[in-house]
Amino acid sequence: SPSGNMLLTKLTRAIKVWTEAGVCTKTIDRPKLVQSICWLPGGEGGDVVKLDLTGKVLDKYSFERLTILDVTVTRDGQRMLGVGTLLSSQDGLQPSKCRAEKQIIAYSLDKKEIEKYVVSKDVCNQ
Repeated sequence: SPSGNMLLTKLTRAIKVWTEAGVCTKTIDRPKLVQSICWLPGGEGGDVVKLDLTGKVLDKYSFERLTILDVTVTRDGQRMLGVGTLLSSQDGLQPSKCRAEKQIIAYSLDKKEIEKYVVSKDVCNQ
């Protein structure tokens, strides 16, 4: 956590909140596969969901045509950086013989829009 006294861990369809002493204080069940978790400063598929520690949904960021694999938030809380796979083109075409396009995106949390994206062939989630 930003304060350094809590830890989040992800399960397939849940997030666990842990104390510094190693006690699990909350299990937040999610209806979809949890790909990645991160703390927002101060505080699925193509959706990134912002939760409080009780599991209440505070905000949701949807990315059409992208599967988001991992995210992080800048220290100032202004931008989210994400890594994702493009599922289809703007015309709805899907790759059939080539590898799906990978992208690194910079997303404005205030404006709720992608500010910039970079196409990369070598992005992976490890």
